[in-house]
Amino acid sequence: MSGSIQKVITPQKKHIARAFGLKASQYDSYATVQIKILKLLIKQIMQYPDNGLWADFGCGTGILEKLLAETGNSKLITGIDIAVESLTKMMQKVSDGVLPVAADIEHLPFRAECFSGIIISSVLQWFSDPLQILQAMHTKLKPGGTLVFSVFTSKSFLELNQLRTEYGLGIPVRLPPEEKVPELLMECGYKILRIDNFRTVEYFSDARCLLKSLSAIGGTAVTGHRLTRNELNSFCSDFENRYGSTSGVPLTYETIIGTARKET
Repeated sequence: MSGSIQKVITPQKKHIARAFGLKASQYDSYATVQIKILKLLIKQIMQYPDNGLWADFGCGTGILEKLLAETGNSKLITGIDIAVESLTKMMQKVSDGVLPVAADIEHLPFRAECFSGIIISSVLQWFSDPLQILQAMHTKLKPGGTLVFSVFTSKSFLELNQLRTEYGLGIPVRLPPEEKVPELLMECGYKILRIDNFRTVEYFSDARCLLKSLSAIGGTAVTGHRLTRNELNSFCSDFENRYGSTSGVPLTYETIIGTARKET
């Protein structure tokens, strides 16, 4: 299964699609943490039969699809992303067994109970109402269908968020506390089958490299105040003085990785 990219983008999300699309060409080079998480997700995905249609919500440039193909996986996957440029990158990596759809996850163009499995990795933080997204996915899953997920939790990006708050910049995305994720899933009618915690600290040569890395994966695509050059210099200097060490400038990621089943 392959073909041209189907486009179902709502007008109010075109600016977000454009912002993420601009990052598509460099995303893979900077998505080191996301790749680590996807490799852990694949171990869980491979436990389920290849029959039925799966969906990867927020598939980006198709890193997961390529990794799955390298394992010999034969699952049919609908790759859904808001940025056409990201989907184009995905189709350059792997086309067999993958159908690209450019769509807004908040306005999904699929009938109810059409997927045997859904994958959503490092995506929920972009939405103001994650419960709504989980409910929408629940309606698209067949009874007994599988949800494989990863969610950044509130202890992620602590170093950066603390300094952003002091500078009056606010927090671009609101991450849920670790204990909130299972609550949201159960509220939507999922039965949790497995939950693992994953923590990693990435080190950068300086604060500017850290910020560039986040920008390259869309970390500033949705919201955020632009600093003047002097403000940016001050911010980077403060970040390095406070958190820097012989290992470099750190950024902490804490993630919940798990599997759930549609029960009701």
